[in-house]
Amino acid sequence: MRFIQKPSCLLVLPIVLVTLVFSNSGHAQSSESCRVVEQSGELSGAGDWILWPLFRTTGTLTFSDLRYITDVRKTPPSCNSSRYTVSGNQISSSSSRCNGEFTVRGCSISDPDPDPDPDPDPDPDPDPDPDPDPDPDPGDGDGGFDDYEIPEDETGISEAPLNVVGRVPPNVLLILDNAESGQEGLDGRVAIGNEVGDRETLPACQPGTFNASACPAGARSPISKSSTMKRVGLSLIERYKSDINLGLMAYQQNPPSRTRNDAFDDGTVVWRLTERALDVRYSTSASPGFFDPNFEGDWDADTKRYRTQLPGSDIYAFYNVGVPGYMFEESFNTGLPSNDVTEYWKDIGSSGGDQLVARYRRVTRGSGAPGNGVRYSDSVGSNYTLPLVDSMRQRGIPDWGDDVLSLQLNQYEWRSTSSPGLGFLHVPIGGLDEQGNVVESHWALLDNKLQPQKHEWNGTGNPLTDDDWPLISAGLTPLEGTMYTATDYFLNRTGYFGSRQGNDGSDLPNINDSEARQCLINANIWLTDGLPSVNRFGTPLGSNVAQALEDAEEAIQRLYNETQDSSRFNNPVKTYVVGFSLPPDVANLFGDGENPLDALAAAGGTEHAYLASDEASLNDVMQQVFGNIIAGAQSNTSAASNVSELSASSDAFLYTAGFSSEDWS
Repeated sequence: MRFIQKPSCLLVLPIVLVTLVFSNSGHAQSSESCRVVEQSGELSGAGDWILWPLFRTTGTLTFSDLRYITDVRKTPPSCNSSRYTVSGNQISSSSSRCNGEFTVRGCSISDPDPDPDPDPDPDPDPDPDPDPDPDPDPGDGDGGFDDYEIPEDETGISEAPLNVVGRVPPNVLLILDNAESGQEGLDGRVAIGNEVGDRETLPACQPGTFNASACPAGARSPISKSSTMKRVGLSLIERYKSDINLGLMAYQQNPPSRTRNDAFDDGTVVWRLTERALDVRYSTSASPGFFDPNFEGDWDADTKRYRTQLPGSDIYAFYNVGVPGYMFEESFNTGLPSNDVTEYWKDIGSSGGDQLVARYRRVTRGSGAPGNGVRYSDSVGSNYTLPLVDSMRQRGIPDWGDDVLSLQLNQYEWRSTSSPGLGFLHVPIGGLDEQGNVVESHWALLDNKLQPQKHEWNGTGNPLTDDDWPLISAGLTPLEGTMYTATDYFLNRTGYFGSRQGNDGSDLPNINDSEARQCLINANIWLTDGLPSVNRFGTPLGSNVAQALEDAEEAIQRLYNETQDSSRFNNPVKTYVVGFSLPPDVANLFGDGENPLDALAAAGGTEHAYLASDEASLNDVMQQVFGNIIAGAQSNTSAASNVSELSASSDAFLYTAGFSSEDWS
């Protein structure tokens, strides 16, 4: 059988194939030992473009006190072994992610040569002129080769492979969770303040003296999940905008309205924000026996972790979970609401699957419910329904508990109790022109969408979709339908991707270029702080999280399968799943200790979900994901044959190609 190298998606040029055999360290070591020492050094100058998208500069770090490197102990955080090479006492890389400190071990140069030549024989008598040198021995007969170092000035090997004429930037669709849970902080409560700890120490964040201008709450708070995910998104843009084409999708939301009750009738409305504390306990003492700020147990445990003093009162409330809510009291049909009220609710049963509560305006000292020397006062009425919200479903919380506090936060927030069920494409994939130049106007659109939440809507335009408004966190989590929308976007279909889902008629970059398409990587990233809660038809699944996950898994598998089978793609579109600050009980949702997001990632062809608990770890995880996608776009492997079966004796040709543009291997 004869093998002929023929690069796919690359200009075919003559190729010289040189095979070199090294040990894992890049040095052919002898069997004798040497003194191993550890050294550190800084690599710099790697990864700058010389001519986009052809070549990057290569940085080289030399450990002059080492004869050769035996193993690499530490690399810069985003630099894995595929991004650098080791040769002798040098480390080289053309990836900017490898700029930074390396720590290595190797044989010290101060040792005697670990494999000295034996003493030469005494000079023999002069011989006649020797015969011409024979051809080099190809080996020792058992598959080994004698060590031979090719002088660098004789190799003539380019820093880039001869068969490279360009690189096709990957198409990446970022699906950012914009459900109501983005209004929460990382601690299981509504986000309050500019910094962690403000709600406990900053006077502007205290009930009774709450100042919304000095103490932002909900999604616009810098410590909210929404703001944190957006900041990470902005840092990714800054890091990768010269390497990728990027688009932004989120969940389609109900249209905006300035009528209060439209929040319950397929609308999204600005209301006054409250924090609803579940299964609350009250006390006239600031530190009752059931209060433990280090407690990490169940949401309805008798012991409580969080404490707040009630507005205008010497009574304290204690709880373990607080979710975003809204103030019931004020009716409005135009404009924005202005009243803020704290209320106290008592469980009185259920109706149609929803909890029923009695509402009170105050709690005072005295005997009776809810107890601990505190009683309800000033009744508003009974039989008010209190449905579950996304955050509770994701934690496996089935109800609100016996007593609920609705604590006023004196500012606006968006509210919706339903979802259309599909996704919405806010910014189509793009960002680089055909020459690889950055299209700043595209990245400006993305930058605007990743700004903090806004609420001051005058009734014109659509703040949920308009380019000059940031993403709004409100409503449910329609993952199944969003994946249907993403599938139709990648496949250029309109069934679940019409104008109401942001379809502007544009197609994917390079998808219609037959040569570029051979190397084109298309990928999908779902960044979420929770689990799906509504199907693609907009039907809320209540507490049936298992069904929501099953539907979502099938939708992600459908995206993978249909793009794999489509002639538009050389490779299927993979879905990367990133879970951020997930509720602590997610892993035990089904009693098996398994994270349910792993099954979604496996359906998308990426084996497992990536998890992050804070902004720093989310940045690291997202860089990993983007790095994996870019690395895939910088490598290529193909094979083709002129026969259907191959054998060693057949007169057949196998055409192969493969390279990684990080190290041209």
